[in-house]
Amino acid sequence: MASWVVESPFAGVSSDVDRRKLAEEATTYRMAHGIVMGGKGPHEGYTVPAPVTLFPSLFPLDQFELGMQIQPLVSELVHRVSTHPTFLEETLGGAAAVDAEFTGEMLRVHRTVQREGITQPLMLGLHRTDYMLHVQEDGSTQIKMVEINTIAASFGGLGSRAAPLFRFLVDDNDLLAGDKQQEGEQRPFVPDNQALQGLARAMATACTAYDPKADRAVVLMVVQPGEKNAYDQALLIHQLRIAHSRKVVRASLADIARYGRVDEESSERKLMFNGYEVALVYFRAGYAPTDYPTGPGGVEWSARLLLERSRAIKCPSIQYHLAGAKKVQQVMAAPGVLERFFPESSDAVSLLRSTFAGLYSLDEGSEGDAAAAEGSRRPAAFVLKPQREGGGNNLYGDAIPAALGKMSAHERSAYILMERLYPPAVPNCIVGRDGVLGEGLMVSEFGTFGAFLGGRPDQEPLLNEALGYLLRSKMATALDGGVAAGVAVLDSPLLTRTFQPHAAVAEDA
Repeated sequence: MASWVVESPFAGVSSDVDRRKLAEEATTYRMAHGIVMGGKGPHEGYTVPAPVTLFPSLFPLDQFELGMQIQPLVSELVHRVSTHPTFLEETLGGAAAVDAEFTGEMLRVHRTVQREGITQPLMLGLHRTDYMLHVQEDGSTQIKMVEINTIAASFGGLGSRAAPLFRFLVDDNDLLAGDKQQEGEQRPFVPDNQALQGLARAMATACTAYDPKADRAVVLMVVQPGEKNAYDQALLIHQLRIAHSRKVVRASLADIARYGRVDEESSERKLMFNGYEVALVYFRAGYAPTDYPTGPGGVEWSARLLLERSRAIKCPSIQYHLAGAKKVQQVMAAPGVLERFFPESSDAVSLLRSTFAGLYSLDEGSEGDAAAAEGSRRPAAFVLKPQREGGGNNLYGDAIPAALGKMSAHERSAYILMERLYPPAVPNCIVGRDGVLGEGLMVSEFGTFGAFLGGRPDQEPLLNEALGYLLRSKMATALDGGVAAGVAVLDSPLLTRTFQPHAAVAEDA
């Protein structure tokens, strides 16, 4: 049951006929404008419309603006953390000891490139910082950070296409005609979303920074075999080619191990793949253990090390990848740690910390013991999170004490405990391939995309900007999982200055 509910401005669209008509329009628009995905299950091998909400979801304008404002600070934080190898080693050492086949291997790659000397100091970060709204004691709302995605931050393409979809549905059907506004008050609106254009522009900027004369050097996009989200990637590939005349080559880690090479005889250490010089390596894979099926010492980890040793700019570098780990985010929330990375700006520290949810260590020792005991005693108040990306990995409710009860203190080090957020829910519907699939109270996760291109700590970044946003929504009763995992659906915020959640009552369940 949702704790807080927001009234929908679309309550008047209540008949099945009206909703079916809107859903049909949404499907036509999605197919006509490429808001599509690879099908699963009985639709395997087919292209299907990406699932969306029927209406854009109300969202407070001030919190949307705060997320966009803070994104460059988040990107700056990731960069500063990434240039402190000792901090990364100390922070992730416990998790690596437990999770040797993934976190341990990432640290091994990190140690190798640090020992040999970093060939390419420039790093491109295309980050997505995800938030949920939190209702405070006075009834006001504040975005609280769920995670920082530093690798394979997806849906910049499809998310950008969602905004005009919802603007079309609202405007073409005059859905806000009955929404009464006070004199001079702005009507709720769907904001523009330039994430796709910004991501491509940042990648093109990185390619130029690699070598202004190497205009035929390519972007190597590292992908998973059988990728279901290839259309989101394709939008970025096409934008790079059309707007920036830059070719993209897609390959798996296994492909790179077979066909990639670094010129070891030259100090330049150029990365070559199938005859192409590579300016930028862009990871849309490599974030999960399943991306390394041959295990430690296998071809995929060999490919990862090959890429890191090369002169090509990485997005992300192994340093950025590690800086986005859940354990690093938990340590960032501890007193005095942010101050270490922003000694010159108490304002930056305050602004960042205002968005942090409660994060607690489960490492061996009294602090971890106390957090584990509290998580077992009040499981509804927390989320148990492993060092994993990609959705579907977190544990909730009774699964928390069950899992903690089976772990040794040593094994707990691979997890953190996060305060569970209960965002306000909005009535909405899910539109799938064949129309309305379900309706009810839905909650949203708001993400902001940012680009950062920088090198050594004493140098000013070449690029640091917020690019756009992503809104994904799911039924309030659903737990973990994103759009690619089949739980959440694409949405767009309907921004308003008068966002007023009220306490839920029994019939809101």
